[in-house]
Amino acid sequence: MPEYQVIKNKGELKVFKFTKNYGFSIIEVLIALAIFSIGILGVVTMQISSANTNRNAGKITVAYEIASGQVERLLSLDDYDDTDLSAATADNPHDGGTAGPGNSYSISWVVSEVDIDNPPDGDNDAKVIDVTVSWDDRQVTLSCIRGEDENS
Repeated sequence: MPEYQVIKNKGELKVFKFTKNYGFSIIEVLIALAIFSIGILGVVTMQISSANTNRNAGKITVAYEIASGQVERLLSLDDYDDTDLSAATADNPHDGGTAGPGNSYSISWVVSEVDIDNPPDGDNDAKVIDVTVSWDDRQVTLSCIRGEDENS
């Protein structure tokens, strides 16, 4: 039941009705903070995941650039029988050393000879070049075919 208080001020009577104070209790505040904290943790986790994904995408991009440059170099060699294009078992895989930021990417490639005639005539007249760039525990591979008389 509400309580009333009468106050006399400058000859006037004022009646005040006292009601229960309806603020937030400490339990309500703690529950709100817990729910807010769970939401913030979700956002932070998403940001960390996004940053890791962006970093990995950057590394893959660098690896593809390195592999593409190596493919271009091998395709531009004047001599079809250059030692870098040797398909001999003893030469495969070819070692291209390291490249990229901090020399953290290793380059290698495998060359194999194939017959691309239709119908096949039994003569190997092209080389398949598979360039692999590795880093950490990942790798990318680009493949290309170089015909026998491509740069003649």
